[in-house]
Amino acid sequence: MSYQHELVYALLSNVADQVGIDIVFIKGPVLHWQGLRSKEHSGDVDCWVRPGDETILAAAMEKWGWRAARTAFDGTPVAHSLALMPGDWGCEIDVHTRFPGVTVDDSTAFDLVLAATVTRTFAGTQVLVPSPAIHAVIYALHELRPVAGRRNTPEQRSAAVRALTSAGDSTIDVTEQLGAGFVLKDALREAFPDFDPSGISTPIPSDWGWRSVMSVPRRQLAAVRLLPWRQRARVVRRLVWPARDASRRIRAASELHPTAVFLVRVKRVRDGFVRLLRGD
Repeated sequence: MSYQHELVYALLSNVADQVGIDIVFIKGPVLHWQGLRSKEHSGDVDCWVRPGDETILAAAMEKWGWRAARTAFDGTPVAHSLALMPGDWGCEIDVHTRFPGVTVDDSTAFDLVLAATVTRTFAGTQVLVPSPAIHAVIYALHELRPVAGRRNTPEQRSAAVRALTSAGDSTIDVTEQLGAGFVLKDALREAFPDFDPSGISTPIPSDWGWRSVMSVPRRQLAAVRLLPWRQRARVVRRLVWPARDASRRIRAASELHPTAVFLVRVKRVRDGFVRLLRGD
C-alpha cells in the first residue's frame, strides 16, 4: 500500500472523528491483510458511513482538497455512494452509505458492520475495518454485482467463493443478517458443500434489475422507475442536462469557453436518444 493511501486512511478517520461520525474502511489492502484477496493494492479508498453522514464527511473534506462529484441520483435510494474527487492528493474516495446486494435497512446494515469491526493501523492511526466474515461477504457482493449490464465473470465468481471459504462458514450467518442470500446463495453452496441454501432468505435487491440492463439510457430509466414520483422529474432533468461538475467530459469542457459546455450537453442528449432508440 502506498504511503499516500495510508495518509488518506488516517486523515479520513481523524476528520470523521472530529465531526462526530462513525466510519468503517472497506475493501482495499485490508482484504489482502485478512487473506481474502490476493491483490494487495487498490486505486482509491472506500469507506462506509451511516446514511446522511456522507454529506457531512464530504463537507469536512473540502478543506483538504476533495470535492463531491455530483450525479443525477444523489439524494435518492438509487445512489449507494458519494465519490469525492481529489485535488493534489490524487486519490479518489468512495463514501458508501449502503452496499449493492444488501437488502436490510441501510442504517441497520451499517450498524451490523460497525458492531463487528476490528482495528488496523495506517500511518500511525487506528481505523475501523470489517471483521473477516463481514468483509468476505462485502467483497463477494462486490465481485458478483452486475456492472454496466454485464454479469460477473468466472474469475470474479471464483474470487467470491475463495473469499467466503477463507473467512469460514460464519459468512453464512452474515449473509442472512444482511439479507444478501439472493446474490450469494450459489457462491456459499460452492464454498461450503454441506450448506443447504433453502434455509436462507433470498429477497431480490431492488437495484439488481436495473444494474443488469445493458443499454445505458434504458438502465437509467429503469433506475428512475424505482424512485418516488416526487424525485423522478428532478433526476430526469439532471440526466438530460447535467450540472457542470457531473461528468468528466463536462468538467473538462468547463475549462474552455462556456459554449463548449453547452455543446457537450447537447451531444450528450442527442447520443442518449439515439442509444435509447437503438437499445445500446
